[in-house]
Amino acid sequence: MKRTMILGLVLILTAGVLFAGGGRQGGAVGSGEITVWSTLTQTVRATVIENIARAYERQNPGVNVTVEVMPWDGTLDRLIASIMAKNPPDLSIHGSGWPQTLAQTGGIEAMDDVISAIGGRDQFLQMALDLGMYDGKYYSAPLYVTPYITMYRKSWLQEAGITSLPTTWEEYYEMCRAVTDPARNRYGFGAPFTDIHSWKTMWVFLQSNNVNLVNVDRNGNWFVDVDATDRAAIIEVYDYVFRLIRDTSPSGLVSYNQNDVRQMVANGVIMSRIDTPEIYFDIRGLDDMDALEDIGYFSFPGRKRIGSGCDTKARERRT
Repeated sequence: MKRTMILGLVLILTAGVLFAGGGRQGGAVGSGEITVWSTLTQTVRATVIENIARAYERQNPGVNVTVEVMPWDGTLDRLIASIMAKNPPDLSIHGSGWPQTLAQTGGIEAMDDVISAIGGRDQFLQMALDLGMYDGKYYSAPLYVTPYITMYRKSWLQEAGITSLPTTWEEYYEMCRAVTDPARNRYGFGAPFTDIHSWKTMWVFLQSNNVNLVNVDRNGNWFVDVDATDRAAIIEVYDYVFRLIRDTSPSGLVSYNQNDVRQMVANGVIMSRIDTPEIYFDIRGLDDMDALEDIGYFSFPGRKRIGSGCDTKARERRT
């Protein structure tokens, strides 16, 4: 059975590593076809992948690389179907969480040797690398990690007389509430609650409240691990987010997706959201340099001791 290699979207690697599968037998490929399925749908990212593919072809005459950009929705099912049909792509680029599902089909390659060739485990953030572990082996190589920052409009804070950035959840709530003015179509907070990106916002709130939802055992198998302290903190998070949305967000927020919210931030309807720095591309697309310079950012404050994902519990399980 033909097997696929997986690159999870976690950590930036050097460009030449992306198609490491081509050189797994020792050296460059002599000739052949390499098919890549990528869920990097953003124009900038898709262009980078295409450039890497063309560079690989130049370095390996006789090799043709075809990059097929696919939407997030449905691609996991397509991968599974292609594996069952014994015709998967040679390489897949997608988000974390899929390698374990795909590894259970027996249709993807373990990448321990690729990781060793790159320089070993020490070349990666350990938690990012462990996201691709299943049954004691690595089935994905991290590609990049996306930082999540809390954005705000500097001029809005000045108008509201706010001179310092929030250091607590209460201060963030008060900041968002102070700038909210429905009569001016201005709101303090926004998040996309109708698509998959909403969980990223919620994860920031959960982590800042020291909630660790998952754990990993010695074999790299992931499982939900929520204790009584976590449950209490989760309730606290959802109560806080409910109040934040109710008092500082547009009334239709619960029906907005990622693009809706980004455009509202770019156009000055929503002041603050927790997102990747990609929002700058949206604002730059408006050709509004004043708005671009008006955007500031900070780390979302921790309500309790800031959590560390699965690391704390994982260390306890492994010792």
